[in-house]
Amino acid sequence: MDRLLERGCEVEVFHDRLPRAGATGIVLDPHDGLERIASAGEIARFLQRAIVISTAAGPDGRPRDRPFLEVAGAIAVTSPLLAGRLAAEGSKVELVGIGYDESFLGEPSRARTNDVAVLLPSALGRDRAIAQIAPVLAARSHEVRLDYTRDLIGRSATELDVADRRSLLARTRVVVFAPDELNRPCIDWLQLHDVFANGCCVLTSRTMDLGPLVPSRHLVTAGPTSIAWVLERLLADSAWQREIADAGLSLVKQELSVEYTVEVLLELLASQPAATPRRFIPSTRSPAVVEVDEAAAEMIARIALENAELRRFVPLPVSSVAMESVGYSALVPDVSVVIPLHNYASYIEAAVESALNATGVRVEVIVVDDASTDDSAATVAALIERTPAHAILLHRLSVPGGPGAARNIGFGCARSPFIYTLDADDLLYAQGLERLVRGIESDAHAGFAFGLIERFDESGPCDLIGTQGFDVGLFAFGNFLPASGLTRKRAWEDVGGYCERGVFQLGWEDYDFWLRLIDAGYRAHWIPEIVGRYRRHGESMSSLSDLVAPELDAQIRAEHPAIFERATS
Repeated sequence: MDRLLERGCEVEVFHDRLPRAGATGIVLDPHDGLERIASAGEIARFLQRAIVISTAAGPDGRPRDRPFLEVAGAIAVTSPLLAGRLAAEGSKVELVGIGYDESFLGEPSRARTNDVAVLLPSALGRDRAIAQIAPVLAARSHEVRLDYTRDLIGRSATELDVADRRSLLARTRVVVFAPDELNRPCIDWLQLHDVFANGCCVLTSRTMDLGPLVPSRHLVTAGPTSIAWVLERLLADSAWQREIADAGLSLVKQELSVEYTVEVLLELLASQPAATPRRFIPSTRSPAVVEVDEAAAEMIARIALENAELRRFVPLPVSSVAMESVGYSALVPDVSVVIPLHNYASYIEAAVESALNATGVRVEVIVVDDASTDDSAATVAALIERTPAHAILLHRLSVPGGPGAARNIGFGCARSPFIYTLDADDLLYAQGLERLVRGIESDAHAGFAFGLIERFDESGPCDLIGTQGFDVGLFAFGNFLPASGLTRKRAWEDVGGYCERGVFQLGWEDYDFWLRLIDAGYRAHWIPEIVGRYRRHGESMSSLSDLVAPELDAQIRAEHPAIFERATS
């Protein structure tokens, strides 16, 4: 826009409405919001005198903006593949570059202290692609920002503003780009123009068209199964990084400058885009169809709810210290990790060891066995005997109390000011606790902190959860917070702990607890880093809670009306 003003153009910027009738417009990637602010007829009349710039492709290598381009008076694209295909179809199209301008630069004097950054809108397949490299990211300094909240609530708690984004790029060595599953054929210049301008090395999964970038010269490419391996080696080779980054920067400065793009746009404006007789047809999306055995699900849900009601009359569980390690009393912990345990003998040892392997903080692990009927408690006892130097405390409940009661007992035993809740089938990355402690200590008003968590199953990484920054408005769409997080012990005391009775025995006790903290005036501190792993399997509590989700949702809203009123306002 600044360059157009320098050339003497009269420029107005519109975000939530179309310009006056007869005005010539320039629209960048109209699929990102034009249909939300105008009707099909209004869009058609406007586009007939507009230049549409498209930076993204659809699943067949043709533009995702095709309905808009078919009506536009003039077309400019950033992909050589798109330009060739549109030209072959008879469209008049200009190839432009959005590669370099001095205004794109962050502070160049900063050292590159951040190893990896992922700065992308969340989209189909993108979370899974980043989950594939989670182990490499977790061991390095990194930021992951996969944002979808702007489409939901009109603002973002995850996306950096322009200045902060470019400041991060100026101190980042490698930027990972992952096209979403509907946009695999071409690179999206709108997401990468300032990345190259700030001299970052780019690693991307392979696509049909990267032009005018040349793989292995201007950027590094890898297949979906090898991207973690390539990233690890790229991070270990600073000379390789600089060679690729310098070549990419040289290309965008010399051949893809904004100056050239402005020249093209001015020529198109001078020729006054010609009106077209075509009608704009809005895009449509078909939702996926999921088959569910509704009768069986209803029966399971009804039985679970009846059992939860009956358990109101069951005596409260009595807890006793079953065993503690030799090193337990000698340690002054920085963080307590509380693990509720019920019949997870095959997973609990890995969960405990992942917490004990934490770096940068002193950790005690408190396992509360919720009257397991398998070898869960015996497995923990054997681990205590084998590793006496570690600080491990094992509690046992005489009768099942549920996850809320088990967590409360563990929190009550915790000797540190910060407590992390870890499910018995989940895992922590070694630097996860240190990162969370650093985050919550930087925010005196935060009652709890959370980060990104890689979700995995027996086949490997699936996707990421906890990707969105904290924003009360997101509760209008459900729970966006992960079950695991770091809580101040005093905040737990202030709200009376987790709910131990009623329908929350079937799940969502963590969700209810976070909302209790928010009701009490605490806020959450989100860190854009991967801290742990969530195991997805058929035995988890979430399988049952999904069946009784309507009842749980009704109870959550009844317990916390003020939060949901704020979320939907």
